Amino acid sequence: WTEYILTSKYLQIRRAGCCVSHQRYVPWDRVQNVSTRRQLCCGQLVVDSGSGWVDGVEVQETPVVLQVPRGELDRLEHEILRRAGNATSSGRPVRTFADASCCPIVFCPTKYDVHDNFLRTRETGLCGAPLCIPRKSRSILWRDITDVNHSKGCFFGSVDVMVGGSSIPELTMRTWVGSTETIADE
Repeated sequence: WTEYILTSKYLQIRRAGCCVSHQRYVPWDRVQNVSTRRQLCCGQLVVDSGSGWVDGVEVQETPVVLQVPRGELDRLEHEILRRAGNATSSGRPVRTFADASCCPIVFCPTKYDVHDNFLRTRETGLCGAPLCIPRKSRSILWRDITDVNHSKGCFFGSVDVMVGGSSIPELTMRTWVGSTETIADE
């Protein structure tokens, strides 16, 4: 069996079997992003604590994968992000928008939710059908975003989000040219 405990300081994972038991602690300040994978009746919540330095050596943490009932996925994701971001939030996004596209039915645009302490991306699957193809989401805490760049073309613009000092964009949002700067400033 596996038990997940959300304390005030860390996420505790306890696994026990017939001969072995294992515990892992992920401090809230180490959480970099949270992503979800939805399936028909259950879901996965992936908590990425990134990398860090121990005795002068960089250590890459293995993400924690929580198997949870589908109905609990959003609530647990929001609670982990709230604790990791050290902020209180109503759970409602401050702003919601989707990738710019000429034909959103065919391309099923990715949707973005701007919250008080994180940015969430949601892939809606095939034309938003929740049961046919699993939906995915990913949340990045504001404190982990190191740079935001934007560029404009004739009709579309793009906003690149860099995380953790990398020069390669962690996330690229396709926007309408008129809203590119507004989205980048948020």
